[in-house]
Amino acid sequence: AVALLAVLYPSYLSGLQDLPSVGHYFPSLGDSVIIIVFTMMAVGLNIVVGYAGLLDLGYVAFYAAGAYTAAWLASQQFEQWTFHFGSVGISKDVSGIHISVWLILILAGLFTLVVGILIGLPTLRLRGDYLAIVTLGFGEIIPQFVRNGDSIFGFDLTHGTFGISPIDAPGFGQTLNDSVGLPADYGTSLNRERLFFWTALILLGIAIFTSVRLRDSRLGRAWVAIREDETAAAA
Repeated sequence: AVALLAVLYPSYLSGLQDLPSVGHYFPSLGDSVIIIVFTMMAVGLNIVVGYAGLLDLGYVAFYAAGAYTAAWLASQQFEQWTFHFGSVGISKDVSGIHISVWLILILAGLFTLVVGILIGLPTLRLRGDYLAIVTLGFGEIIPQFVRNGDSIFGFDLTHGTFGISPIDAPGFGQTLNDSVGLPADYGTSLNRERLFFWTALILLGIAIFTSVRLRDSRLGRAWVAIREDETAAAA
């Protein structure tokens, strides 16, 4: 019932916002997408802090890794190259790297995996407050690196405090639009806010499903054992 209410939210949002006194408390579709994105982050953080009981204060570094992967592979950030693979809504002559957003979801996960290994290696022997301090350090290092990454030996990697924008809009292309009816380009669609909302909702559902399956797996039971008593779990 809750999932159905969430899916149908765009259809009755205007009625909720017209309610006296409380109508302004209901978020717009654009704000809802941001809320869902941070909810996905919370689901991921729950694996580390909730299941395994490890106080990770630098979790946002993984969020940054995935975000910048999308920015590098779906924008005009690297104007010296022109590469297109599955991009929609933009001319093939536009400079930069432009890969399908759906493929970037996988690539961003793989890149974040590598970042997680690099950050995780120095913390394997730490626990408790010491782990929190080290992860807090990584959480502070990453933003500083990003802010100053606009000139790494003369190379603009992160575009500094301005960030990388605009990012290519998602879409399935004209072929799938004609054959299956999937939206060709979110950026030009009249229902783009609803499309972004439903897409974010689907990704949140995948994140929750994956998290629950991991929790109930053999690995997940090991995480819970670590949370309850790390010394006993090691024994």
